[in-house]
Order: sequence, then structure tokens, then C-alpha cells
Amino acid sequence: MKRINTFFMTLTLALFVSAGAFAQDMTAATETFNKAKEAFTAGNETEAVTGFNEAMKIASAAGDEGKQMVSDCKDLIPKILFQAATKKLNAKDYAGALADLEATAAKAKEYGGTEAAESAANLIPQVTMILGDNALNDKNFTEAIAKYKETLEYTPNDGNAFLRLGMTYIASGDEASAEDAFTKAKANGQADAANKQLSTMYFNKLAAAYQAKNFSAAIAAAEKVNEFGTNPQASLYGGMAAANMKNYAKAISLLKKAQQNSTTFYYLATSYEKSGSTANACTYYKKILNDKQFGAFAKSKIAALKCK
Repeated sequence: MKRINTFFMTLTLALFVSAGAFAQDMTAATETFNKAKEAFTAGNETEAVTGFNEAMKIASAAGDEGKQMVSDCKDLIPKILFQAATKKLNAKDYAGALADLEATAAKAKEYGGTEAAESAANLIPQVTMILGDNALNDKNFTEAIAKYKETLEYTPNDGNAFLRLGMTYIASGDEASAEDAFTKAKANGQADAANKQLSTMYFNKLAAAYQAKNFSAAIAAAEKVNEFGTNPQASLYGGMAAANMKNYAKAISLLKKAQQNSTTFYYLATSYEKSGSTANACTYYKKILNDKQFGAFAKSKIAALKCK
């Protein structure tokens, strides 16, 4: 009996000590919580978050008495991080804003803060897009590509992000990746802009190939340009390249889509002549009969072919 009484006395003492410790914990937690509130009111979000984290840690050790404070801290921390992010965003500190938004999303997910998580998720792709544009303007193509890809992780159907990604790939010399990005941009509402970018990309390849007298590559590039909308200038260069390769059928096909000027008529006339179509050759030689550059040659051809 004496041993039992001793046991209960020990248990009662332990409970008393524990309750006293919990009370001390809650006093410290409350003081820390209030200081964090003051920091937040003063606009010091970093100090406030640190304070609420510390208050939550102390309150957690207080057991049931601290549960409400822990819940309050978990509700407040993501919201304060989001406020810090918006302040940096307004100050155009985009890198800092992104870091705070990502921290908001992570904490909201950890604590179950749906509203803060959604708010951060809505802003993050807008910020990564801005950072991507800034990097592209600075010709930091690696960073720009990374940021546009981050944007697409949040908004996978963002045609504008795919378009900007394609432009960055072109600038960095990765044409295969550029075409893939532009194809996805076309599938997400940016068909006209993407086709314009693709057309320009292949026209530049055409010009370089023609200048290097790589006529087969020039023809291929000209036909690729025309896939994105008929381009008279590309058709002219492609037609001239085909004529130089003695592929007269291809030359005629492309030149008919070209600008209708003396140069086009000259190449059409010679291509028709060399492919055996005298009547068509005569038609086009007559068109340049009075041309300063080609007139004398046309006159001799009209006579030689006995054009009517």
C-alpha cells in the first residue's frame, strides 16, 4: 500500500511539473507570436516568418494547448510569404519574387493552404515568363530556355511560351528544337506567329545556301518556306537555284510563284527553252524584250527560236 501511495505521489508531481512546463512553453510561444505580429505590421515579412516559425515550434512542444497557435502559424506563414512576393514583384525584383512564390507554394502544400497555393501557382508562370524575356533580351539563351520551360511546367498549353521558346532556340542556333517549339505553339493558338517565325528561319537558311552555291539546300529551304505561306522572294531564289542545277521542271514550278519581274521572266524563259517548250520560252522572252539588262539577249533568242 505504501508503494502504491508513493507511485501516485510521483505521478502527480510529474504531471504538475509537465503542466508547468507547458504553461511556460505557451507563455514563450505567445510572446514570440506577438513579436512576429508586430514585425508583420511593420512590413518586415522576413522577420515575421522567422518569428511565426519559432512560435509554432515552441507551441508544438506545449501539446494540446499549443494546437491552435500551431494552426494559426501554418495559416499565416504562406500568406506572409505571398505578400513578400507581391511586394518584390511590384518593385520588379522578379528573381526575388519567384523565390518567395515558390516558398509560398511549398509551405502552402505542406500546411494545406489551398488559397495561397493557388495564388502562387497563378503568378509563378507570369514571373518565369518575364525572367525568360529578360534573359532573351540579354542574349542569355540558356537561362531564357530554362525559364520558358519552367513557365510551361505550370501552363503546358501556353502558346506564347512555346513561341518565345522557339525564338530562343533560333537565336541559339538550335533549329530542330525551334521547329518543335513552333509546332507546339501552332497547336496552342499561335499559328500565324509561329508560321512567320518558321518562314523567316528557313528563308535565312535559303539565303545562306544560295550564297554558298549549295543549290540543292537552297531548293529544299525555299520549298520549306512555302509550306508556311507562299513567299515570292523565296520562290525566286529557289527557282534560280533549280535552274542552276538544270532541274527545269522544279525551276518553272517555283518561278511561277515568284515575283513577276524581269529576273523571274528571264529564268522562266531559259528554263522553258532548255526543257523544250519553245512557245512558253518565246512568251517570256517577249516580256523582257525592252528590259535594259536582258533585252539584247531576249532579242537574239526570239530571232533564234523564230518566235511569232
